[in-house]
Order: sequence, then C-alpha cells, then structure tokens
Amino acid sequence: MQIFSWSDFLSSSSPLFEQASALSIGSFDGPHRGHYEIFKKVLSFSRENNTRAGIITFSKTITSIKKQNDYMGDISPLVARLGIFAELGFDFCILIDFSDNFAHLTGEDFFKILKEKLNLAYICEGQDFKCGYKGAFKKDEITAWGKENSVQTEFIPLVLDQGERISSSKIRKMLKDHEEKKARLLLTALP
Repeated sequence: MQIFSWSDFLSSSSPLFEQASALSIGSFDGPHRGHYEIFKKVLSFSRENNTRAGIITFSKTITSIKKQNDYMGDISPLVARLGIFAELGFDFCILIDFSDNFAHLTGEDFFKILKEKLNLAYICEGQDFKCGYKGAFKKDEITAWGKENSVQTEFIPLVLDQGERISSSKIRKMLKDHEEKKARLLLTALP
C-alpha cells in the first residue's frame, strides 16, 4: 500500500494515478464493524470497476485534536490502522495532518481536490458522515456534488449493536469500563 502525506498529495502537479479511484474518508480510530462495511463496499467497487482503492485518514484522530480535554485516547495507533488497511487490500492511503488551514477548507473544495488529484469515481461513507468547514458538507451535499461531477456516492446505513450505533466513542467507553471482550467483538469484521 502506498502512503502519501496530504502536503505531498497537494503538491503533485498531476493526478496521482491515471486509473480512477474509489475511497472512503474518516478517522477510522479502531476500525470497527461499521467501518468494515464501508471498506467492503470500496474494495468491491474497486475490484468490479478496475479502480484503485484508497483511504483518506488523519495522522491524529479529529476527536483527539478537537476535544483534547475529554479524549480517552486512540483505540488503535496509526501504524496498526495502516496495517489493517494494507491487509484488507487498499492500494493507497493519504494521511492528513489536521491543521487550521485544512479545517477551513470547504467540503466542496475538498472533494474538488479529490476529483482532480485522484480521478475520483466512487466514495462510500456512513449516513452521518460530514466534512468541510464546520462539517457543513453532508450526505445531501455530497450526493448532489457526486451527480454533478460523475462520482458515484454511497452511504451505508448505521451499523448497530443491540439497537445502538457502533462508534469509536462507544468502544472507547467499553474499554474504559473494562468491557474488553465486548469491545473486541465490535472491532472484528463480520464474515
């Protein structure tokens, strides 16, 4: 798996690959069942359409930056997450160092960069995904942008455990409450 920093990615004068790409964006701190459902979709689209499969993630999780005082720590260190992405078969990963400049990038501008630099053909996210300045670029905006730019978008339904949304926050709480076995089950992909 090739790994690129956001700054190296931005500084390239042409698209990274001639081949189109399929990807997902997120912190993916402790990839859990919800994330694995997204990963399956990206990898499946990539195989069926001969595209490169990619992940865009952060060198430090967004929550660790935005909520430093309340943050209980990463579930998985970055090196472990990168290992998981490589094992699953992703072709590339772009690591973003979250900065004030990045925080002020609009979702539309962010996606425009992805389209130009990655020849973006497909993106899959969870129903609650949002990005861009103040999180204003959500499912409806992304779907409309995809239609205008010939990029297929897919949003998977929330993945639940006992009627509750599976999230990194939920898993962190389980670990804090010494419920390691329950947490481990949510961090394992279903067949």
